[in-house]
Amino acid sequence: MRIVPERVSRLSIRQTGDRIVLSLPRPRSKTDGTSLGPDSRIELLMTLRDPAPKRPRDIELEPSLTWTIPYGQWSAYMQGQRIDVGLELDRIASGLELASGAAGLRGRKLSFIAEVIEARRGRSEPSDIETIVVCDPPPPPVAAAGRITQEGILLNWTPGAPADPSGLPVPGARFGIYRQEEGEPRPDTPLATSTTGAAWLDNGAMIGRQYRYVIREAAVSGRCESADGPSITATRVDLFPPAPPEGLAAVAEHGVIRLFWRPGRESDLRGYRVYRADGADKAWRLLTPEDLTATSYTDEDVIPGVVYIYAVTARDGADPVNESAWSDPAIETLKPTDDGGKP
Repeated sequence: MRIVPERVSRLSIRQTGDRIVLSLPRPRSKTDGTSLGPDSRIELLMTLRDPAPKRPRDIELEPSLTWTIPYGQWSAYMQGQRIDVGLELDRIASGLELASGAAGLRGRKLSFIAEVIEARRGRSEPSDIETIVVCDPPPPPVAAAGRITQEGILLNWTPGAPADPSGLPVPGARFGIYRQEEGEPRPDTPLATSTTGAAWLDNGAMIGRQYRYVIREAAVSGRCESADGPSITATRVDLFPPAPPEGLAAVAEHGVIRLFWRPGRESDLRGYRVYRADGADKAWRLLTPEDLTATSYTDEDVIPGVVYIYAVTARDGADPVNESAWSDPAIETLKPTDDGGKP
């Protein structure tokens, strides 16, 4: 069996603004499983024939245009695990010598195949034919912003073509949200698609990580979307304290005052702090420098007849820590008969 580069098995195509983007897995090996050499290259072949050819061989024999990507340039096109090659419609039109430029490609059918070539081993079998009809893309969003909320990162954008002065998107409009994590390439596919308006909540963003987002509007039909809208860079940080503890109660018994409260519901709750004022006109002081994990506390440093006022806060595991507002106060006094025999 003749050894040649492995065939490109999953060529895909889409239009983003005024670019045609071809996407394929990074070629890695030959048909015997050995790695490709540094003299390898990718060839993308296109025809303008309509109807589109049914056999890749027909494009091989008479391509309208061909693009070559040498092995040493593949990393510049990497997006995740795939190679994305963006072809400007203006340059395609120029290569086809269309006097009307990119406008002359609107509604035209472009058909592509991909092949991998190694100088010593020859040419792979061609990929399947992928065809796209060039569309008039929707305008990209004209403004975008991100806001940190308790649930995640909330993205808002202004559509490029609002339906009315209120700024609401055209009925049926779809928006693709693309997210790129710091130090990582942007994925080939959108993280999510919004059809409900010009806002979307990323509740999967991790606390402490930075993300870059772009929004594109997708055409109602076909693999066509706008160019990138303005980019949004946001880091999810925890700025939101837990809710104040509820149900604080104080009970005097056997020379001590015991406090009880209901547990908080936050998933990142770290513990509680107890504060006390020795009378209504006295300053508050912290009784528990170390956070409590229990929802009770026994105050042994009490004197009969003194009116003690208590409050409890909740603290989370954020860095820096967020502390809740104070709970409703609880008031208690140790009576002489409850002092457990203290002098």
